[in-house]
Amino acid sequence: MTRPIPNSDRRFQLIDCSEFAPARPIPDVTAPVVPQLSAHELAADMAEIFTASLLSRVPVSTLDDPHTEVPVSPGTTVSLHEVLCQMRSLSWCDAGTPLAEAAPAYGLAAHQRRKLRWNGDRQLTLGTLFRGGVQLPCGQASRLSRLFETDARRGDAFGPIDGPGEAAPLSEWLRWSAEHSGAGLELPGRAEQIADLQTHQDMAQHCLGAPAGRLFYNTALAALSNDAPLDPGLPETSETNALWTGGRLLALLEEVERRARFAALDQLSAKDRLSRPAVTAARMTVYLAREERHETPEDDTYRHAADELSLAAPDLLFWVSRANAFGRGRVRFERSLFLPVGAANAPFHPVDAATHMVVAGAMATVLKAVLDTSSPARLRLGRPASDAVDLALELDKAVSNIAMARTLNGYYPSENHQDMRVGQNIALQVLRDALERDNVDASLALRDFDGRALRLQAQARPLGRGAAKLQVESEWMGWPRGTARQDTHLTAVV
Repeated sequence: MTRPIPNSDRRFQLIDCSEFAPARPIPDVTAPVVPQLSAHELAADMAEIFTASLLSRVPVSTLDDPHTEVPVSPGTTVSLHEVLCQMRSLSWCDAGTPLAEAAPAYGLAAHQRRKLRWNGDRQLTLGTLFRGGVQLPCGQASRLSRLFETDARRGDAFGPIDGPGEAAPLSEWLRWSAEHSGAGLELPGRAEQIADLQTHQDMAQHCLGAPAGRLFYNTALAALSNDAPLDPGLPETSETNALWTGGRLLALLEEVERRARFAALDQLSAKDRLSRPAVTAARMTVYLAREERHETPEDDTYRHAADELSLAAPDLLFWVSRANAFGRGRVRFERSLFLPVGAANAPFHPVDAATHMVVAGAMATVLKAVLDTSSPARLRLGRPASDAVDLALELDKAVSNIAMARTLNGYYPSENHQDMRVGQNIALQVLRDALERDNVDASLALRDFDGRALRLQAQARPLGRGAAKLQVESEWMGWPRGTARQDTHLTAVV
């Protein structure tokens, strides 16, 4: 048997430099890989941007009727069925074209983006045309999320500011939410001006004119005020041991929003970023006019995409040209594909929407994971008890709506698809860290934007942090890369 012998000698001195480090270091965010688009996918993405612009003023409630008339210019209207037929004629939207031919060497991500355009019969339909990168049930993609019904500005936002911490009372979080994003609670007896959203253009102006996280803070506060249940896999709380509180949910939302915002802004400066759709449209206009005689390898994708649009969807290009002639005045090109199609379609600069998609993907994922969205119970968001909403579905629709808003504002659908999944990965990493810090047995369940069932399972360990694993459709998978390790302060041992 041994026993320790006290020793007062100090051979080492620990110098902790944490006091010189910032309290909230900027996360070291790994920039996502830029999507690699084949000419076929680029043609489909541009066609979807053109289609979204033409349909931007059509009431959303009529977008599932193929006989709906789409105004192009004075005296020119087409049916929604005709627009859909032009989209379906593109090889990327035609399931009969093998992926190897449509996108050689572009991998699983391209396959997932393509698959989301189809229904169960592998066809592009009105029910899948407006999915915006989210696996929504057919018939739901063309609907606006009901979460926008409660999304009002309830305070004067002063820009991104640090949260009060998860231990702070909800009153502090309410004050912070108003100053940070303009979010707040709907108070009884106070009339609020809720935006009347009838078209995708209305929705785009509402989304992009507000801070990126306001909708989700409003949703979280409404859920907490209605005593929405948390995921049943979380440990039960008590007055003396409340690991998962309203303050913690809001703190997690603030953390993922902060990381998502930095990831999106970092992506803006990427050297290999895709050429902007407005630039691509201008290049296609010149290519189709045959005024560019020289050819370089980097032009091949854009030139081939323009040729496919000209051959497979000539009517769509004609309608876009007519709309441009009406909105911009006479142009000298036969096919004028400049964006936006009518200046009112893009009231904001594309940079204004740079953070919205990553932030939406991250914050929606946290809400779907922490709140109980697996049971048939419905969540009441400041509405009568008989008029409730399915929170998981409405969160997915909100993310899809924001993707459509960005498409109208000059972003590729493939970018929206990727950015919301970058946000989702950031959220999964933050949730993993929270579960492991708690070091208790717990689990979180949700469905991702591809419709797959995810489960985060945490197990307690005798010492230190717990261990969390990720299950995807009953299979244990590696954690996705959303962010790299954060920079740590210097600690020296001398």
